[in-house]
Amino acid sequence: RNSPEAHNITIGCKIDGEAFIKGNSRQVRQVFWNLFLNASHAMEDGGLLSVTLGHIKGFDAPSGLLDIDDPDASLVEIIVTDTGIGVEADKVSSIFDPFYSTKDSGSGLGLAIVYRIVKSLGGTIDVLNTAKQGMTFRLLIPEFSEESVSSAVGVG
Repeated sequence: RNSPEAHNITIGCKIDGEAFIKGNSRQVRQVFWNLFLNASHAMEDGGLLSVTLGHIKGFDAPSGLLDIDDPDASLVEIIVTDTGIGVEADKVSSIFDPFYSTKDSGSGLGLAIVYRIVKSLGGTIDVLNTAKQGMTFRLLIPEFSEESVSSAVGVG
């Protein structure tokens, strides 16, 4: 019922190297689940769901979005784009509010949970909406260094 095949959705991924973030794996899965479910509901007649993972430095982040003291801080950039119906421009500012939904059957909690989890990871999420053409969510999360990962798992 919630599978991409059931909705005739094509999924594309572009991954630029490895990326590590420090966080609870269940919460990170919840972020992706909610974003993907939201996209599938927006693409009832099928479409394209694209996920891009990359890296940027703190100074390349949009100003005012992150509380980063170090402009050289490494950030993981995750972009999730769908070709669904989008949201009316005057409603975009409310999509992360708890209990706000554009769907009759929606609880309004999915994107609110995504927002809360991303913030708890020290990151931010912003949205680019093109009504009737889809939505793009951009997540920026501080990267957990390879050295930290190696020492945390006892490698090296």
